[in-house]
Amino acid sequence: MRPRTRDALRMARAVEAAGGTVERTANGHLKVVGPSGFAIVGSSYGSRRSWKNAIADVRKHAGLNLKGRL
Repeated sequence: MRPRTRDALRMARAVEAAGGTVERTANGHLKVVGPSGFAIVGSSYGSRRSWKNAIADVRKHAGLNLKGRL
């Protein structure tokens, strides 16, 4: 998978370092797969708040801890 934005690349690297996998969906979002399921998050983040929300979604739905990897 080749992320298109710098934020998507950052997210993909953090997810893979935490043991998950990343796929790009047809509409440009990222599908993050972890031990407890999957989360679909946007591939570009316009604000700090949306970035934090994406990380929270990955933790909640995919079960991956990204803290310290971003």
